[in-house]
Amino acid sequence: MVRICPECGKESPDISNFCIECGAEFESNLGFDKYINQDTIDILDSANLSKEEYENILNDIVDSAKAKYNKLISESSFDKEDIFPLDDIKFIAQSFASLSFKKEISDYGHYGFNLIEIDERLNSSLQIFAIIKQLAHHLLAEILENVMVYVLDVEKDDELESVVATTFKFEAPRLMDEYCACMIQEYFIPYGFQNYNSFYEFYDNVVDKNSDDVIFYLNLANSLAQDVIYILNEFIDDKLREKIRIQFKVDSISTDHGSVGLNDLIILEEDEKINSITSITLKVPIEVFLNDKGSYDDILDEYKDKFNSVNNPN
Repeated sequence: MVRICPECGKESPDISNFCIECGAEFESNLGFDKYINQDTIDILDSANLSKEEYENILNDIVDSAKAKYNKLISESSFDKEDIFPLDDIKFIAQSFASLSFKKEISDYGHYGFNLIEIDERLNSSLQIFAIIKQLAHHLLAEILENVMVYVLDVEKDDELESVVATTFKFEAPRLMDEYCACMIQEYFIPYGFQNYNSFYEFYDNVVDKNSDDVIFYLNLANSLAQDVIYILNEFIDDKLREKIRIQFKVDSISTDHGSVGLNDLIILEEDEKINSITSITLKVPIEVFLNDKGSYDDILDEYKDKFNSVNNPN
């Protein structure tokens, strides 16, 4: 699939925003066809991101969130040094995604479509726990989205975010997502206060836990967790972590939990990790375009509407 430039008449890949010959800007190419096509599959399949390019993608995520975080702090009545840990964690979360509080949310909180929802009845410590865990889900998706944006040379939109979100409908990527969130809470939440119920509820239903696919995605989750930690370390510094530790002691949260228990996993080499990320982004285009899985059409449309309602609330 190609696009014909109205200025020079030359052909460009269908996903292009600009003519590769003369640089003329194309009109917006609406719909999922711009991501669910052979050109997208070929570009993602042949992508060869360097370590430097990948680091720049992570740093762009950090820089964008820092600008929002600093704006939120400056517009608030809080002094950065005296701010309560829960309030600081709220500001950090809002620097990346939308945040809302409701009653009776399962597993303390929920993430979907750039929206983190937290049970407002929880005490401060459990709200901190829930926000960090759900923020981990968002950041993993954010990494995948920004890799696609960079490789395809497009602007992020509701369709692209829907493609990435649909990726987590597959068992192995969903397992990766849940395990990555476990690793993030294990790093930032004081030892003994972790809760891995949501991971094991899903993991226990995996039929072949020793399959190459399952082991690979768990190793990849272990590796991507380091990148999410890198991003969050720019916001959750030692001072804030100490405040969080004290808050957990004040709230007397139970310490019945330990490690997630999967001790044989490894951290992938950087090149293998980066190549694996682009392979994940291929899942939906391949299933929908090459394998003609029309059952995903309704999911993509539903997800697009949900992203649009969060990204454009007015």
